[in-house]
Amino acid sequence: SLLRGSSLVELTMDLSWIWSASDWTSGLLCCTSQAHHSRKAAVGLPLSHVEPYGKCKEDQFFDCVETNEDLYRLRSDSSVTSTPSTRLPESEGGLSPSFSSYSLASLDEEVKAMGLLERTRRSFMERNPSAGADGPEMAWANDDTARRIWGACEGNQRRADKAFLQAMEIRLRDRRLYTTLQFEKRCDMRIIGYDKENRPVLYFCALSQKDWLSSIKDQFLATFEAARRMSSTDGRIVCIVDMYGLQPRLNADYTAVKDLADSMGCVFAERMARIIIVDFSTAAQTIWWMLKPFLSEVTQRKFSFISARKAKDLVLNELEEATVKKVLKSFEVNRSELSDGDRERHNELTTVPFLS
Repeated sequence: SLLRGSSLVELTMDLSWIWSASDWTSGLLCCTSQAHHSRKAAVGLPLSHVEPYGKCKEDQFFDCVETNEDLYRLRSDSSVTSTPSTRLPESEGGLSPSFSSYSLASLDEEVKAMGLLERTRRSFMERNPSAGADGPEMAWANDDTARRIWGACEGNQRRADKAFLQAMEIRLRDRRLYTTLQFEKRCDMRIIGYDKENRPVLYFCALSQKDWLSSIKDQFLATFEAARRMSSTDGRIVCIVDMYGLQPRLNADYTAVKDLADSMGCVFAERMARIIIVDFSTAAQTIWWMLKPFLSEVTQRKFSFISARKAKDLVLNELEEATVKKVLKSFEVNRSELSDGDRERHNELTTVPFLS
């Protein structure tokens, strides 16, 4: 907008279509100005920011956002966000800069990811009105999640739309699990420590699995969700799967494999930094070929299949010192003749508890 001294006539825009301030990621925000001798002209602003007629003491400017590109620049420009006179307090409906731990390659990709977010949130509420606009699924569906899913789908809009909506509906279906992180422990699946980049490291011992895959799914998902919340760097997780002692028949359940793969592929899209499969036996290949079609090529490339000997070298190079000791000891315990009670005590001593 233009303002030429106190003689400027009022600039007013009809922005009645604009969404509420709390949902500003779903649209565009436009500017307004106030000048001497003008009537109230603070379109889209709280009335507390409008001077009574004839009482405006000085010209005022507000940020103008007319395109998605402008919106991205506004949110990324620290010099703008630090200028008090050009920004309303967040508590009063103003914008707050959002610095994501996960970034896309270009401004164009950022704009497309924000479009994905808008479409998905709208579709989700149309399909699930009882979920509530203030429900945990809508809170989870934020800028960072949109960027991750867009990145995981490699810019394929159709795939991204389907994956994002599916992820929200899975989280709605399993709302209690994702909000409480409560489950019945059925195997040795735990957060064991951190790598050198301070990413959480998950550890699963296949020997500990005594029940069908469907019975341990909740423990898997809750542990991944807990690790996601604990990640403080790029939001990603490292997973070590020790396949020693695997019983393939317990996992030969197509429905359970697909259900788990769907959750991992969309709810936790782009959350995996690396998946290390240790002592991958010939018998386990059947499970891999069942799982592989449900994984994006991006995720498939993150799998490493190595022997226990090579795994020791890898963890020494990639994990922080305390975690290295716990992982190597776990490899040893899994291949020993210890009783189930001794194994359980070791597991408890090497587990990082969930954050409350």
